[in-house]
Amino acid sequence: MASITILVIDDQEETLDLIREALQAKGREILTFNCPIQALRETEDRHLDIVLTDLRMPNISGLEVLTEVKSRSPETEVIVLTGHGGVEAAVEAMKKGATDFFTKPLRMVEFTKGVEKLIELQTMRGRLLLALGEAQASY
Repeated sequence: MASITILVIDDQEETLDLIREALQAKGREILTFNCPIQALRETEDRHLDIVLTDLRMPNISGLEVLTEVKSRSPETEVIVLTGHGGVEAAVEAMKKGATDFFTKPLRMVEFTKGVEKLIELQTMRGRLLLALGEAQASY
């Protein structure tokens, strides 16, 4: 099974710890950053399956993170998190390519179910691409 890489960006360390603990499992790499600029710089050349980003952070917003991630890798799934939720922010995030939107404090059962579905999707996508590559190599 291929490893799943999840990037979590939030300026609150408690949120990073909570999410890391909830999502840690065998075959997953959880990268956490409290600075969005550092996160984007240090993961620029890495494959990311899922990005979880806070909406409001110092320096750059979660919407800017979303735009940057999608421009680098359209197949990366992005979930936006916010303590300042609202319909307008959710709509804007979805228009920019977010897969989902969760408000804080996170309801962990709902949140982890949503992320687990994306992990399954990315795992199946990886298997399909591998199978297609093998099929093309045999021709």
